[in-house]
Amino acid sequence: QWAIGDGARGANIAIDAQGRNPEFNRAAEQLFGYAREAVLGMEMAELIIPASMRAAHREGLRRQRESGESRILGQRLELRACRRDGSEFPVELTITKFDGPADGAFVGFLRDITDRQRHAEERDALLVRERFALEEASAASRLKDEFLAALSHELRTPLNAVLGWAQMLESGTVLPDRVPRAVGAIRRNAEAQQQMVHDMLALSAFITGRAQLSLAPLSAKTPIEAACESIKPAAEAKRITLKVSVPEVGLVGNALRLPQMFWNLRGNAVKFSRSGGTLTMVGETRGS
Repeated sequence: QWAIGDGARGANIAIDAQGRNPEFNRAAEQLFGYAREAVLGMEMAELIIPASMRAAHREGLRRQRESGESRILGQRLELRACRRDGSEFPVELTITKFDGPADGAFVGFLRDITDRQRHAEERDALLVRERFALEEASAASRLKDEFLAALSHELRTPLNAVLGWAQMLESGTVLPDRVPRAVGAIRRNAEAQQQMVHDMLALSAFITGRAQLSLAPLSAKTPIEAACESIKPAAEAKRITLKVSVPEVGLVGNALRLPQMFWNLRGNAVKFSRSGGTLTMVGETRGS
């Protein structure tokens, strides 16, 4: 008889070199659901080791019998165990040589670590959520900075057009027949700037990706000609001639954003062109 103290903390199970004659203490009975008398003489692998691990367990015992070597003696292992009802759960296991009447016997000390693993998983999940939240906050901050930088650039474009036409009107360099054209350009650019200010107030919609653009049918020439009117004062200041050759083609787009796109294109072209040159915008249709 092997005597394993029932007062020991955790489940203690003794086996011989063949993996049989398990000795359960009371904690092992409670942990695995077997009565001690019912399992004496049975192979432990059939009792508490999951089916997927039994072959490795038997191979380890064979290797220990033949060579006296073991890869797990004295180590603290975490693995799966199986209850009488077939349910699996994680345990911490330490195996030592048993100093008793049978040669080559072992004692396994097992402890249920379900709660510990659950707490570790909850902690890891919390860390993942915190890291994700930090990454989201960083991305939102970066997107906000990029949006504000782009918005400041967008605001300058219509503002420059308003100031340019206003200065020309004030200085009297605009011919009488061109005054309505100048006033119209000022109005359109002021309205565009007003819309962009509204967009800035709705910054959260851009950050969260909820911003929506209203689309409507319009002529392809409309946003291009509006952009040319806006940058005309800057072009005239550098004696740059603007030419547009775009067919009258209908499309669906945003009446505010398309002119902004062409403002940027033509505005940069004027900015980086030498004085006295010519800028030409040509459009063509392809396919049906």
